Amino acid sequence: MTRYRKAISPIIATILLVIIAVAAGVLIWVWVHGFATKNPTAQPALQERIKIEAVNVSDRVITVYVRNIGSVEVTITAAYLEDGVTGNTIASNTELSESIDIGEVAVLAEVFQNVVITSGKPYVVKVVTARGTEATYSFIAP
Repeated sequence: MTRYRKAISPIIATILLVIIAVAAGVLIWVWVHGFATKNPTAQPALQERIKIEAVNVSDRVITVYVRNIGSVEVTITAAYLEDGVTGNTIASNTELSESIDIGEVAVLAEVFQNVVITSGKPYVVKVVTARGTEATYSFIAP
């Protein structure tokens, strides 16, 4: 007659299950606690969001409309015009300092001047904030 030995006793199995349940509970508490306690001054870069709403091209001048959709004030410090096919930078403006309040739209008038663009070709406009947040907008030149 063959004798079978138990691989693990019921007491040790119960202790292991309790340890696993407590560890899972602690992990869930840490995760939920991170979402529940928002500190707006802790990391403003994470609350910074911008969106390019429109780009206007007329007579070799490009105007960009940027909306602040985040929860902190932003400052636009740079704008780039890139070729939509190759990704090469065609023009840049790194001397901007346009502050945008929460929910407001800033008009970056004549952000690129004397730019030669080809009608029907794709382009990408990218704007960058002081904290490094970026927004892009693709368009086909009229």
